[in-house]
Amino acid sequence: MIQEISLLSASGRILLALILGGLVGLQREMKDRPAGLRTHALVAVGSATYTILSLYAFPIEGADVSRVAANIVVGIGFIGAGTIIRQGNVVVGLTTAATLWVVAAIGLACAVGQGYLALVVTILVLIVLILLKSVELRVGRKHLFTVKLKTSEQLNPKTILKDVGETETYSETTGDHYYIYEISLATPSGVDINRIRERLSRVGEVLILKWER
Repeated sequence: MIQEISLLSASGRILLALILGGLVGLQREMKDRPAGLRTHALVAVGSATYTILSLYAFPIEGADVSRVAANIVVGIGFIGAGTIIRQGNVVVGLTTAATLWVVAAIGLACAVGQGYLALVVTILVLIVLILLKSVELRVGRKHLFTVKLKTSEQLNPKTILKDVGETETYSETTGDHYYIYEISLATPSGVDINRIRERLSRVGEVLILKWER
């Protein structure tokens, strides 16, 4: 049986895909990931649009409409692969590649009228990205950074680096108008050392930053 859909209904489904994909992308954007708000929103919209076109725009009896969904799953892998970068011994971008893959599924769910399912998946993805980060830092740590920082004002190292790792220990040395901190920082695999350096350089002079397995 040939299915039909109104322009208003199709637009609503695509808009929902845009919003939900954008929410996931916003979280990635806030973490300075390779693919952020626009990329995730576009992937969700594209996935939804292709699926709607497959279901309703080409009314061919007996056609296998699932082929478009299957190709979306395969095709999104090329975009995801572009976000994965190897920097020395550290690989970054794996989580972002995974979120792009999931966002494509969210867009597909919106396209076939499964808005509640798409919403639930979006909430679960955000829980994984936000709430499970602290769990990963505690049980999944694989790297240890040694940091030495010189700054003109007294700081709390645990606050500065809380979103990139967990401060194991730190010591403070006071001089004339300056403070030197030696910090031992445990991070999960995939943390970019340049991101840690950038964060520290905003508050002082990085004297030492070395990585150990």
